[in-house]
Amino acid sequence: MPTFGKKSLAQLDTCHPKLQNILWEMIHYTDFSVVCGHRNLKDQNAAYAQKRSQKPWPHGKHNSLPSLAVDIYPYPMPPDTAAGMRRHCWLSGYVKCVADKLNIPIRQGIDWDSDGDFGDQRLNDLCHHELAL
Repeated sequence: MPTFGKKSLAQLDTCHPKLQNILWEMIHYTDFSVVCGHRNLKDQNAAYAQKRSQKPWPHGKHNSLPSLAVDIYPYPMPPDTAAGMRRHCWLSGYVKCVADKLNIPIRQGIDWDSDGDFGDQRLNDLCHHELAL
């Protein structure tokens, strides 16, 4: 059975309890890594400068503590190929199913407007999942 590693546990610990509930449920069924929960000022502004985030500190959902957003990757990390992208999409579907099962509203970087159309995104952030509060 999959388990979280030390780095994933450290990132998970910075996340909102509702996000933690989703991810703890998911780890029973599929393996993935939690790569980013809370981002401090330095990390957020670096992500913004590198165009890995659309918002500077303190305007991102990763900036609250506990974090209202989380980035996860399939484990092992898939290559940057079409097959890797499919694994990210599959994992995003898993997050959505578990969140719905737990009645936790989320918004995902694969479908920002939650309309089911993945082709109308200005920004694709397949690893990003946030609470829709």
